[in-house]
Amino acid sequence: MKNKFIQHIVVVGGGTAGWIAAASLAKILHNRGVRITLVESPEINIIGVGESTLPQVMQFLRNLGIDEKEFMAATQATYKLGTKFFDWSEVGEAFWHPFGNIGVDIDGHNFFAFLQKARKQGDPAQMWQYAPSAVLGEAGRYYSPGAATPESFLSGVNYALHFDAVKVAKYLKRFSEALGIQHVMETVVDASLHDNGFIDSLTLKDGRRLAGDFYIDCTGTNALLIGKVLNTQYLNWNNYLLCDSAVIVQSDNSCDIPPYTKAIAHENGWRWEIPLRHRLGNGYVYSSEFCTPNQAENKLLEQVQNPALDSLRHFQFQAGRREKLWNKNCLALGFAGGFLEPLESTAIYLSLKGIESFLELYPDNQCSLAIANEFNRRMAIEYENIRDFIILHYCISGRSDSPFWQKNKTMDVPRALLEKIALYQAQGRIYRNDLDLFKSSSWHAVFDGMGIVPDFYNPLIEGSNFKEVLNILSEVRGLMSKMAAGLPAHREYLDKHCPV
Repeated sequence: MKNKFIQHIVVVGGGTAGWIAAASLAKILHNRGVRITLVESPEINIIGVGESTLPQVMQFLRNLGIDEKEFMAATQATYKLGTKFFDWSEVGEAFWHPFGNIGVDIDGHNFFAFLQKARKQGDPAQMWQYAPSAVLGEAGRYYSPGAATPESFLSGVNYALHFDAVKVAKYLKRFSEALGIQHVMETVVDASLHDNGFIDSLTLKDGRRLAGDFYIDCTGTNALLIGKVLNTQYLNWNNYLLCDSAVIVQSDNSCDIPPYTKAIAHENGWRWEIPLRHRLGNGYVYSSEFCTPNQAENKLLEQVQNPALDSLRHFQFQAGRREKLWNKNCLALGFAGGFLEPLESTAIYLSLKGIESFLELYPDNQCSLAIANEFNRRMAIEYENIRDFIILHYCISGRSDSPFWQKNKTMDVPRALLEKIALYQAQGRIYRNDLDLFKSSSWHAVFDGMGIVPDFYNPLIEGSNFKEVLNILSEVRGLMSKMAAGLPAHREYLDKHCPV
């Protein structure tokens, strides 16, 4: 009987997505007789967009057995407690999307219903004041939640990392090679197909032929295998999301290091600030319909406070995803599979989720269509949930001060998101499915931060003693603020516990 086991997996592309795939495969398969080869083109540089992450990256490191502090030192990483948004609802307004807990349930009912009732009675407290991660972030402080006692508010903190994407790729390369993967530095120029449409082999620029049983396309927006070879359709979502371009520059970072990402809205898009130990990452994401590359450069440079450390880099993108991220014996990860602007730092997550789901559904060399279909079903929902969460930031904004923001008010909105908005508007409730990356607290944070006030709240909370609830809320805010003030500044914590 012919061996049906996969014996050789070829990863094409050596960026962050490629080395995430290689490291994950090597960890699981290195003692199972599966050969793994990563082909990396020396002609392509890493873009470095995914330098702000979500908490799932920490579980990835733990699964690989990587020491957190060692990784942070090698990648110039800092801690991230969430994202602070500036000028999104209105110019001059700011709100938090923190990681971890926001409030606690009271009398068996959702915390947010009590907050909504308090608001209607004139309580001016903001939602972030009940979120431990946001309270720490606002104070510029950090302390490991793992060192907290269960009764401490710090136990409700969650965190991710900011890191240097180039250094991450180099770290994961060393990790993967130590587990036996083969690394080939050469450009893939073509691929041949079997009669059944599966990829048979790759042709390298130096003339060599490389054959595998399964291929993982991490070639970025070039999508060499999934797009050009297998002609997999790309679903364009620019009818939902206007931004299609970005300009990036790195600058000196000699000041305090805030433990969060900044997302600052501008007249034609938005700008990020990502603080690392050795530099500050800056980028301006914009719509080419309303802004030229030269205008985008000027806007970015006028906002960058410290000296630039490199030249400006431009790239264009098309919001959307492949109709099939798994097609025949090829899986697309990273930008080869789809692109959603980096507003909520989901690029690394989608690569992690893609390789995790692939390993959960790990095939034989026949690559059953049923298995591929299930993978594609799950990932389609993941992408669409994230897409809708990003659209939310635009479609409910109160801004109308530029043609860009005016057009966002008339853009298409997916039906599922319209229904979610209507449900929140009616009674402050959130419905989410099991494959929604963002928890209800995240949706609440954005709705509330953007100034959407529900018509009413859950009537069942009327059974609670609301005067007592208000006293408890006030005490919690005071306690968290006091505890945060006594903790070390983020840079101080990094210098002591994660020295470079």
